[in-house]
Amino acid sequence: MSDYFSHLRTPPPAPRLTNKDKAERWTLENPKGWAAFHQFALEIKRGGIDRIGFDTIRGRVRWEVSFVRKEQFKISNSYSPILARMLMEQNPELEGLFELKQANLA
Repeated sequence: MSDYFSHLRTPPPAPRLTNKDKAERWTLENPKGWAAFHQFALEIKRGGIDRIGFDTIRGRVRWEVSFVRKEQFKISNSYSPILARMLMEQNPELEGLFELKQANLA
C-alpha cells in the first residue's frame, strides 16, 4: 500500500558536526598548516619552554602561512582546545605543553 503523502515528508536533518569533527576535518584539509602546528610546538618545547598558550602557536602559524608563505589560511579560534589536545595526543613529547581546561567539544 502506497503512502499518498510520502512526497510531502521532509528528510531528517543531516547530523550536526561538532567542533571536534570540524577541527579534525580541518587538519585533514590543511596538512601544511597542521604540520606547522607540530613544527612550532616542537621548536618551543625543545627550546626549553615547558608551558605555553596554544593561541600563541596558532598566531605564529597564521603569520607564517599567511604572510611568509603567502598562502591562504583560515582556522576557527574555537578549534584551539581541540587542536591542543590532538597535538599532545599525537606527539607524546608535547605532553603538558598546553594548559587544558574543560572544553565544550560540541
